[in-house]
Amino acid sequence: MKNIFKLLFVTLLLVMACQSTSIKNEDVLGSWIDLSEAKLNFTLLENGVARSDNMETLLYQKWELKGDSLILTMKSIGNGASSIDKMAYKIEMPNSNKMILFTEYGSNEYLKKE
Repeated sequence: MKNIFKLLFVTLLLVMACQSTSIKNEDVLGSWIDLSEAKLNFTLLENGVARSDNMETLLYQKWELKGDSLILTMKSIGNGASSIDKMAYKIEMPNSNKMILFTEYGSNEYLKKE
């Protein structure tokens, strides 16, 4: 009976380990091309620095990973006024060259620029 519990425990640990594909900072570093019509391309640099690659009124400034979320700090400078906001995205990376960011409103797919 003890052996059955040990086997179940080890199996459970293996299943949890296989499902846990935590994303690391080095996984998201680089330039990302937005595949949506918006084309909001950005670059994530070391030390948490973020950069907007083709946006003049929405400027990405910082980024950080927390669990399965990517948090971007951005400055909006439209219409003569400016504001700084943080946006959290659930992040999935099916492979090293593809990132999917989810919000409550939908998702955007990005490809890593080579």
